[in-house]
Amino acid sequence: MAATVETKVTAATGASLLAGFVVGWLVLKLPALSSLAAPLQAFITALITAGFTFVAGWLAKHTPRVAEAAPAGAPQAPAPSAPEPPPAAPPAG
Repeated sequence: MAATVETKVTAATGASLLAGFVVGWLVLKLPALSSLAAPLQAFITALITAGFTFVAGWLAKHTPRVAEAAPAGAPQAPAPSAPEPPPAAPPAG
């Protein structure tokens, strides 16, 4: 069965791709960042990319799951009933 990809996953993946590209390009082009050691450049790129990925996934709308249809003739689960009200307190006397 093929499931649809959730909106949050799509948004986070796109943000990760875009942020990784942009931050990687900026590290190469900006003199302040290009003079840093390679491990520090990689850490900065990973940190910013992770931040953008988290924010994009957090802001994206949740994709509701569609309940699978029960086969014909299968028993249906009863709908949840409302909770019973608490018993009435006896009159003070």
